[in-house]
Amino acid sequence: MYAIMNMYVDTVDKASFVDGMIARAMNELDPFSAYLTPEEVMASEAALLGPTAGDPSAFPVNAANAGESSGIQGGASGTVRTAYIADKKSGTGYICLTMFAEHTLDEFRSAVSELRKQGMKNLVLDLQGNPGGFFESAVAVADEFLDGDKTIVTTSGAHIPTRTASAQIDGCFEKGRLVLLVDDRTMSAAEILAGALRDWDRAVLVGSPTFGKGLIQETLPFEDGSALRITVARYLTPSGMQIQKPYEGYGRVYADPTLVYRSLLKGRELHSDGGIGVDVQVPRDTTFMTEWYYNLAFNGMQKMEAASYLERNRDALLKKYRTSDIFFRKFNGEEEMFSEMVGMAEGAGITCPGQEYERTAPAVKTQLKALLARALYPDDHNIYYRILNTASPSVIRALEIIRSDEYDNILK
Repeated sequence: MYAIMNMYVDTVDKASFVDGMIARAMNELDPFSAYLTPEEVMASEAALLGPTAGDPSAFPVNAANAGESSGIQGGASGTVRTAYIADKKSGTGYICLTMFAEHTLDEFRSAVSELRKQGMKNLVLDLQGNPGGFFESAVAVADEFLDGDKTIVTTSGAHIPTRTASAQIDGCFEKGRLVLLVDDRTMSAAEILAGALRDWDRAVLVGSPTFGKGLIQETLPFEDGSALRITVARYLTPSGMQIQKPYEGYGRVYADPTLVYRSLLKGRELHSDGGIGVDVQVPRDTTFMTEWYYNLAFNGMQKMEAASYLERNRDALLKKYRTSDIFFRKFNGEEEMFSEMVGMAEGAGITCPGQEYERTAPAVKTQLKALLARALYPDDHNIYYRILNTASPSVIRALEIIRSDEYDNILK
């Protein structure tokens, strides 16, 4: 370093040179070890210590991946995005966890407590798109579902002792049917929870296999605010399964699809070629995401139509639909709103190829109803997601499983 700084033909900016050198070295280790600039460190801490639930005015990439019904919503600084009773007849609640942050456990317990007051006996827990977060937070939430001293996860590394985290408390939801929704964006700490519940036959997993991140990182700060995020351990699910998907780098130990594992209560056969597998495959619906859809969303056409429709019809709507629940069950103005929006879009030069119309229309109609409901009933923080979830294949399938003998048959 002395020679480069003092002898090289041109002046070398030490800070940028060292930063780049460290970043390149970290990238060669594994996909998750990295050098973080001060700005990246601040953003990461903000997300983990006090993330916002996200701007609900922004359309989800998949209109079928949000959802909700009468219930509560987590605070703006947590990851319980929404919680509600999804099916009164079967007493099934729905909770969506968007990240495992500092206050996730408290918010989850609060959501379960409130939903139990409303008659919840069973639960759909949505981890779709959950990128992980705090290891300890995921372990603590897993403890709420597992009784006794069941193993939750085991970690080990070349420079740290092997440790096993186990259930320790009487959890808030150790009984009752449980369906876990996951997909290929369910990562890291979220996979620890999914693996524990699957291995102990505590939940039916619905969706698609998870991302496959079986490595744990620690963050080492520098005085200038930058930091190293370095992989320090691998983790195994309770059955002993390694779920890390293949990657290029040092010490490549990852999932082996030829190995057979067994669930710990029922002895079900388990495999992994990276990630946590599911019991019922429900692929993420992307069929509606046409070029026309992206043009509509990018130009704010859905928002503009919802605002315009509300301005013209607010009094009549509130008179006809006195509560958000009545609106949820009886509003049927989506076709009118959609037709108006299409005309508005065409006036702005956003035309639709014929083959894209049928693919995109149902999702956009659902979005229009959800946007209108959120604006019409600002005190109901769940109505937006509740309506969107009526078009979610995974949520629909989860409720079908909970209501039927299929749940017990899957876990035999």
